[in-house]
Amino acid sequence: MTIKFNLQFYYFLIPLKSEVVVHNSKNSVREGIYIKIIDNDGYFGVGECAPLAGVHEETLDDCLSALEELKDDFKELKIDITKFNLQKRFFGLLDEEYEEYEDENENEEEENDEDDVDEEELPSTLIFALEEALLYWYINRMQQNFNFDAKNIVIPIYKLILSPPANEKEYKQIVNELKSFVLPAVKIKMNYKKQILNKQLEFIKKLKQENDILDLKIVLDFNMSFSEQEMDFVVNFLSSEKIDIFYFEDPVSDKATVKDLDKILKKYKYNAKLGLDELLFDYIDQNEQLEINNLPTNTKAIIIKPTVTTLSTMFKIAKDAQKKGITLVLSSTYDSSITLMLYSIIYINYFKNPNQNYDHFPQGLGTFEFMECDLSLKELDLRYEKGQLFFMLDFNNISNFLKKVTAINI
Repeated sequence: MTIKFNLQFYYFLIPLKSEVVVHNSKNSVREGIYIKIIDNDGYFGVGECAPLAGVHEETLDDCLSALEELKDDFKELKIDITKFNLQKRFFGLLDEEYEEYEDENENEEEENDEDDVDEEELPSTLIFALEEALLYWYINRMQQNFNFDAKNIVIPIYKLILSPPANEKEYKQIVNELKSFVLPAVKIKMNYKKQILNKQLEFIKKLKQENDILDLKIVLDFNMSFSEQEMDFVVNFLSSEKIDIFYFEDPVSDKATVKDLDKILKKYKYNAKLGLDELLFDYIDQNEQLEINNLPTNTKAIIIKPTVTTLSTMFKIAKDAQKKGITLVLSSTYDSSITLMLYSIIYINYFKNPNQNYDHFPQGLGTFEFMECDLSLKELDLRYEKGQLFFMLDFNNISNFLKKVTAINI
């Protein structure tokens, strides 16, 4: 069937409550565009394109330039909904003619040596946004026949802590909040600077003293930035204080140094589990199946950022991970609630393996707390209570929300 898409674009800028530093890149706002695709029957989907400095290589201008190249060709596509496949680029919904067009574009680029954008060169955040819009559209159009739970979405998340509390008052606020959690869990972004690191470790020690009350899960995220000596210092402290950590996320810089970490853990007889985020790609075979192989034996979870991998690649990795019994954790990149709601739908419908107790495995979506004025929180009926996100999927709410966002021409 031929489906004509009308595309609409909306610009958004959401201030962050405080400056966020990611891999030495400073971010004070989240800026991006929503891409809305509407078919000839009125069904629509929305995708969010918002590169984050320090996480994504591209800028918003790169995405806008690429979108300018694609928008006219995206408006009229031959789509066979029966070909819907989560593991294929654009979920297999783009017809062969469109794929041929992309190939022709690539050949033309080689002949003319021009900077035209082809499919392989699209920024990951733009691919993510288009796939997000297509997936929302598919759910919207097929909701009568699509078996998924999206009426009452409840998802446990980590309390994200970027820096240790400055005083006792801040500390008590954190502890009191965690006491209200159904599943008390924190994710602490670790800093290798000695003065800050010492404060973080003392904070973790105090949290451990609350543990009889909290039964707290603590994740330490090292962002691949710690040296062997710095990890030795951290493990020595945790071991001597008898502090159990749920898992270390990206504690070393690459696959080779995981062995160095193993030596440190054995040295202090400390049993630490690993969570692989950026490190995960060192263990993925770069073939069509994207199989995960030879993970460290102490791997507890793999963390996936869909705005980096794209949604279709995420589903491909997830399929292999679940087949091998590996726990998956979704991680946001300071995304707005339009995207958090989709992550929640994915978590409920695709990531909750009946053989694993996912209700006891929080997801990495706590970045939303750092948004100053995300309009969609109210419009989409998002609630945050007791360490859980609550959503109610309603496309009328999404449509009403977009009316309040600035429409732009591209």
